[in-house]
Amino acid sequence: MATDLSLEPTPRGSTPRAFLKSTLAHSDPPALGMMGTVISMVAMFEGLQTQKDQVGLRLSVAMTATFVGLLLANTIIAPLGDRLAARQSAKKKELDALFEILVFINSGEPLSFLREEVKSRAA
Repeated sequence: MATDLSLEPTPRGSTPRAFLKSTLAHSDPPALGMMGTVISMVAMFEGLQTQKDQVGLRLSVAMTATFVGLLLANTIIAPLGDRLAARQSAKKKELDALFEILVFINSGEPLSFLREEVKSRAA
C-alpha cells in the first residue's frame, strides 16, 4: 500500500508526514520491545531440550526487553514525537500566515492593509 506524502491536510488537520511521524513515535518503540521479547523467546525455545536450567534466565531477558521497550516508548520517544509534531504545527501556521500575506502583496492590496495584517498576525 503506497503512502500519500502530499501536503494535503489529513482528517486530524496535520500533514500526512506529521501524522506518520506521530504514528511511528507511538507504535514502533513498543514493537521494538516486543521484537526483543520474541527473539529471546525463540532462543529460550531453542535451548529448551538441552539447557533446561537456562529457561528462567532467557524468559527474564524476554520480559526485560519488553519492559525496556515500553519504558523508552512512554518516557522518551512518544513525548519527543509529540513535541516535534507540535513544533511542526506551529511552523506550519507561521508559514501559512506568511503565504497569505504574500498573496495579499501579489494581489496589490494597499500598504495600510498589509501593515494591519502583519500586526494582527504577529500578535
